[in-house]
Amino acid sequence: MEKKKSKKKKVMCYAKKGGIERTECREGSRTFNLSQETKEILEEQRKRFIEKFGREPSPKDPVFFDPDADTPQPYSEEKIKEALEILVEDMRKAGVDERHINAWRKTGLFITPENVDLLPPEDIEEFEQALNAQKPDSE
Repeated sequence: MEKKKSKKKKVMCYAKKGGIERTECREGSRTFNLSQETKEILEEQRKRFIEKFGREPSPKDPVFFDPDADTPQPYSEEKIKEALEILVEDMRKAGVDERHINAWRKTGLFITPENVDLLPPEDIEEFEQALNAQKPDSE
């Protein structure tokens, strides 16, 4: 008897006027509400895309694209790592607790009073578990 291979669905997220459109979900993906500020950021990205490439983005185009590339493509892994390290250093300079930084790195979530109402309870629980699994800085 032959085993059937499970097919993972791809998440197709792209910027379009008024926010992002998610055409399919895959197992383990997250769905969340967008703040007005996030919607405005995505609209800015859409405008940048049109300015750079002369057309509306399609579902196959990255929302955050490499502005130095001649064709729409995501940032390279190297550029992303560099940007994340700068972000972590800026978080430390701003006095963000190292436990919060580590929980963000583990979960991809950074929960604040401003965004807690936008997240589903399971995401909040995941972040809190990652946070509580660490020793406080004062110990």
